[in-house]
Amino acid sequence: LFSFAEPLQASYPFGNQLANISEAMLEHQSGSGDRAVVMLGTQALKTGGKNPINSVNLMEDYDITTTRYINPYVAYQKVEEKAKNLDGFIYDEWMDDWDRGTR
Repeated sequence: LFSFAEPLQASYPFGNQLANISEAMLEHQSGSGDRAVVMLGTQALKTGGKNPINSVNLMEDYDITTTRYINPYVAYQKVEEKAKNLDGFIYDEWMDDWDRGTR
């Protein structure tokens, strides 16, 4: 399982990072056809206002094209088509809840 955390910045090079790791897997395979599942998490919370009650707010996503969800999967598909060593994609839009903390 390879786990990635996508920051709020839109310029996160997920596809490049995944391709590099996938290529490294191919170079160091033990002959058993190693494969990996990829998990990508994005933030659901953002810093709130100055009011102490609002220390964090839900990061609402009104993007009609839902590129926040589509682009990582498209990047995964491109790497899988080339390397043939990935075995699944898990997308977690609530990764902040992994530890119930704030970032």
